[in-house]
Parts: sequence; structure tokens; C-alpha cells
Amino acid sequence: VPRGGLEEFQYLQLLKDMEDVSLIDMKDRWSRSLDGAGDFSVTSVRKMIDDRTLPVVSSKARWINVVPIKVNILA
Repeated sequence: VPRGGLEEFQYLQLLKDMEDVSLIDMKDRWSRSLDGAGDFSVTSVRKMIDDRTLPVVSSKARWINVVPIKVNILA
């Protein structure tokens, strides 16, 4: 739950950005259209978050490579 201020603004913006995302339950796959390809990928979600939350920063978020891929976090 957001604590107000900037955190609440960012949370509401993320909800707004994601309102057009449609996940369709299919056998062995989900589809969505963030980048028009129609297939879900963590990379496309990370890119969308980078593009919308880090537009004024010259460097994009980096993956922390020492953490196993299933629990990787943004640096």
C-alpha cells in the first residue's frame, strides 16, 4: 500500500500505465501487447517501466548479475 506523496503518485501512474494491459489465460502461455509482439517478456515490462519512470536519467536500470535470475532485482 502506498504511503502517500510521491510513492502514491508513482503507484497511481503505474496502475494507469497498466490499465490497457490484457492478459489472456491460454494453455502454456499468456499474451499481452506492451510492445506489439503479443508475447509476455520481463524485458518488455522492464523497458516500459524504465521508459516511463526514468525518462530524465541517461542510464537505464541494470540487472544485478550476482543474484540468481529468478530473484533478480533492478539496481
